Amino acid sequence: MSYRFVFYENKHKDKLNKYLKKIEPSFKYIPFLFSLDSLLVLSQYKKVFLILKNNKVVNVGYLNICKNHARFLFELPKIDYDFLKNVHSIAVSFLNNNFNYNDYVFLNENIIDIKKLLKLEENSFRNIRKKIKQFKKLYPKIEITAFDCRKHLENDFFIFFNRWVQNYIKKGKTPCLFLDKEYLKHIYGNGMKTNCFRGLIAKEENKIVGFIFYIISPGHNQAINLAQKTFYKYKGLNEFLLYEASRILWEEDDIRYINIGPSRDEGVLNFKRKFNTEIIPSFTIVLKGFGKEDKSFWYADHFNK
Repeated sequence: MSYRFVFYENKHKDKLNKYLKKIEPSFKYIPFLFSLDSLLVLSQYKKVFLILKNNKVVNVGYLNICKNHARFLFELPKIDYDFLKNVHSIAVSFLNNNFNYNDYVFLNENIIDIKKLLKLEENSFRNIRKKIKQFKKLYPKIEITAFDCRKHLENDFFIFFNRWVQNYIKKGKTPCLFLDKEYLKHIYGNGMKTNCFRGLIAKEENKIVGFIFYIISPGHNQAINLAQKTFYKYKGLNEFLLYEASRILWEEDDIRYINIGPSRDEGVLNFKRKFNTEIIPSFTIVLKGFGKEDKSFWYADHFNK
């Protein structure tokens, strides 16, 4: 039985998408990590990797940019993956000393049941109903349109992000990597421009004031919310965008569930939980490295040799 560890390249795309589509029915809810698109477009991902068994994909994950944790689609079965502990590999060598095991392994993902959300009948949706009504009343001139890279240009997003970051800094907070301009170029090129994912854009006086982007899983069964940002002064806009995206997924694609992902930020988590989400464990594994690998490891596939 032959195992290999390889960093993702475009030549692996068809093989990986075939694997993801095949295993999708085994999940009740699609993990946030499930889609190749989500792996490639989010800022924290340094390297996407595959684990192959007899030259077939059996797991996928990433190394984060700080090299202090790894995330896998599936937990690592100890016996099957013991080979990783005997070589200079992700399971032994890549992690530095700046991580806390519990900090990552207990992240939870948040799943919205779209059918229940759209009815807005339960008491737990009372806050969402209030916010949506508030948004419609206060901002009748804000235009919500489907994302189109021919209409919503890259520079429009740069202007939005620059304003968003300045507001963030005024609150005494340090912008995260997600707000970096290079990251915006990355997601625009890999996701928006290539139509890997869909989205809604909110504009006021022809300026972007918010957006939401999401993808549909390879088997066309569920959806994953990739990114969402708005100016805080627009009360109810966040709730309205997520509700509208859910409505479109239900009516146009017959999608029942959307994974809005995990978070370590208490404010973001509070927002997610307002949607009466079902909580499921995030597929995260971190193993402490016994030594540091030299820099060349991060630029070469040592397991293709």
